Amino acid sequence: MKPRSPPPSPGLITLLFARLRLFFVRLTAPLWNRVRTWRRRLWDRLLGVRGGRLPPN
Repeated sequence: MKPRSPPPSPGLITLLFARLRLFFVRLTAPLWNRVRTWRRRLWDRLLGVRGGRLPPN
């Protein structure tokens, strides 16, 4: 029988999740930038036709 390993400490789990989140953020950052600029362009086109103001964000 194999000796049971102790359950991972909460600190270790937190560290692991932080690493994973950082990895995903780095992976998807260019994509989110593209989406943001695309949406802003779309808003510009939509509101530019009607002469409205841009949304605050």
